[in-house]
Amino acid sequence: MEVLDTLILARPIPSGYTYTLSSQLGNFLTLAERQFGGRDRTYTILGIEFQDDVPRIWYPGNCRHVVVQLNSRCATDYFEALFELAHECVHLLSPTGKNDGNVLEEGLATLFSVRYLTRDLGQAQFQITNPRYISASSAAEQLLNIDPDAVIKLRKNEPTISRITAEQIIKHYPVVSESLAGQLGSRF
Repeated sequence: MEVLDTLILARPIPSGYTYTLSSQLGNFLTLAERQFGGRDRTYTILGIEFQDDVPRIWYPGNCRHVVVQLNSRCATDYFEALFELAHECVHLLSPTGKNDGNVLEEGLATLFSVRYLTRDLGQAQFQITNPRYISASSAAEQLLNIDPDAVIKLRKNEPTISRITAEQIIKHYPVVSESLAGQLGSRF
C-alpha cells in the first residue's frame, strides 16, 4: 500500500518536527477537549491504522484499548486523512467499547472535522454529502449556537456523550425544542 510520507514521516523543522497523523491526533484531542470536555483517560489510545471500510474507532481485545481506523483511501489523500482523524477524535473523548453513538456525538464529530478543514486549513471546497451526517451536524450546531459550552456542561452530569438524553438536554436548555432534543438524544 502506498502511503503519503507526510502522514507518517516527521521531518525536522526549526520549531521541532512536521505534523504526522500521530501528532495531529494529539492536536485534535486537545482542540476537541477544549470544545467538548476532557476525554475518558481509562481508555488507552493505541494509534492509527488504515483499513478498507468506513472510518471508526475499534476496541481490540475488549480491554479498554482504542485504535483509530481510517479508510485506506486516506493513505494517499492528506485532507481526507485529517478529516477522518478529526472526526474520530471526538469519539475518543468518551468511548464506550462499542458502536453506539447518538446523533449528538456524530453531529459534534462531523461539525468538528468540517470546521477544522474549512476554518483552520482553508479547505472551503470540502463538504459533507451524506444526509445523515449533514442532519446530525446541523442538530449539534443548533445546540452549540444556544451555548458553545453546552456539551461541557451536559457532560458534568453524563460524561459519556453518546448517553446524553433528550431529557437531559431539555433540563439544561429548556429553550431547545423537544424535536431537536429528541433528535440529538436518539441513536445515530
